[in-house]
Amino acid sequence: MYLKYYWFFILVLAVAGCSSVPKPKPIPTGSLGEFQKRAEKFNEVVTVPVFETTPDAIAATATNVIVSGNVALDRIGRLKPGEGDFTNTIRALDDIGYSIQTPENRLELIQQTSTNAAVRDAAMDAIKRLDEWLVGIDYREDVYAAVKAYADTKPQLVGEDKNFSTRPCVIIAGPV
Repeated sequence: MYLKYYWFFILVLAVAGCSSVPKPKPIPTGSLGEFQKRAEKFNEVVTVPVFETTPDAIAATATNVIVSGNVALDRIGRLKPGEGDFTNTIRALDDIGYSIQTPENRLELIQQTSTNAAVRDAAMDAIKRLDEWLVGIDYREDVYAAVKAYADTKPQLVGEDKNFSTRPCVIIAGPV
């Protein structure tokens, strides 16, 4: 008895399911330059990444990230109490994070997708080097002291700086 309604019900579900799929919105077209100009309105920078293609280039990228990261961290660590401000402490740390994360993400993509085994292995080694170095950043007492000295001034931030400073921060706990 219910069998004749069963097939009708299946047919209704199939028709409804197939007809209710929303059509995707078209992707805006244009040149990279046009997209970069639109991004500028939001203080964003859009670039096409350049991928390393040899093991030597990958090793050089890891070395450059570590050297430039240490230079930037040393700059923060040399700040004396009273010299720190939002730009040369908090924003500088965020900039350092960006300059580390961007090439590391690129290396992780290379490690996972390259068809060349030597390039994949070099990317894996470079990522390990970067990760080992990143662990040491947590123990930079000079950087912690500079950021803490600035934070102890209890600055009255406004606008984007205020929004940025309310995000969770790993420096709060201090050196281990």
